[in-house]
Amino acid sequence: MHSLQSKRRFGFPYVFHRDGHRIKDFRDVWRSACKRIGLQVKDEKTGRMIPSKLFHDFRRTAVRNMVRAGVHERVAMVISGHKTRSIFDRYNIINQDDLKDAIQKQEKYLQLQNGYNLGTPQIENVPTEKGHAHNSLILLAEVHGNRTHLGRF
Repeated sequence: MHSLQSKRRFGFPYVFHRDGHRIKDFRDVWRSACKRIGLQVKDEKTGRMIPSKLFHDFRRTAVRNMVRAGVHERVAMVISGHKTRSIFDRYNIINQDDLKDAIQKQEKYLQLQNGYNLGTPQIENVPTEKGHAHNSLILLAEVHGNRTHLGRF
């Protein structure tokens, strides 16, 4: 991989180019690149080898990495080319770790600002309707004066 990167020519505005000229349809180039670095799987229907990653997969990864790195979401939207918030939100997937991180940041912020100790509970085991237990995160939603409103996720 390092040897391929060292051969890459910089100074062109395109990721995929042929001697600096834009490639209008890069699907063949994408398949070839995936084959060269071993990102292929066997298609069950045709038996042919196909890329195991879609080019679009990396767009989602780029959005997640920018947001987690602290890049403002509007800036990330411009970089990724998302024109609407609703489409950007499809790429910016939120998971349990994001929720835990958010509540920890909020609690730390409130402690610094107001000296509050909210005592936000850790993850607890909560039974579901079918009797199976699942992890639940109690998330602080709002603080108004002395009233604290909690939501369960």
